[in-house]
Amino acid sequence: MIQDNYEKLKLQYPKSIIIIKAGNFYECINDDAIIMNNIFKYKIRKFSKYIRLGFPILSLNKVTGILTKLEINYIIVEDGSFKKEKFKHNNYNEYSDKIIDYKWAEEKIEYINRKLKDNITNSNIVYILNEMEKILCKINF
Repeated sequence: MIQDNYEKLKLQYPKSIIIIKAGNFYECINDDAIIMNNIFKYKIRKFSKYIRLGFPILSLNKVTGILTKLEINYIIVEDGSFKKEKFKHNNYNEYSDKIIDYKWAEEKIEYINRKLKDNITNSNIVYILNEMEKILCKINF
């Protein structure tokens, strides 16, 4: 499975973006998906235990060109083999701060969602929705 390959490679190369070919798309998972979302604005999809981001195979040259320009290490996994691109000065950490922002926002949204469900009949629902809107407006992905 894609996430198993990702996790194995991520342990070996924690400061590289892992890009895995899956059919007609390339996919990134978890922290790498957040970084790629920040750079390329590709949509993130959430699954039960992980998040994914995909882009068409025709976009690979564009993606690798920008990652190269930004000097972010990456690994492309295709058909059981992989290609590494490593830069003298890896800028992966400069983009990893968005990982914390994303996870913080996700936790806050889940907390607010629980509060909304618990207080669905409460007259303070407008206040709760306003608080949720304030948090969402601070997120810049």
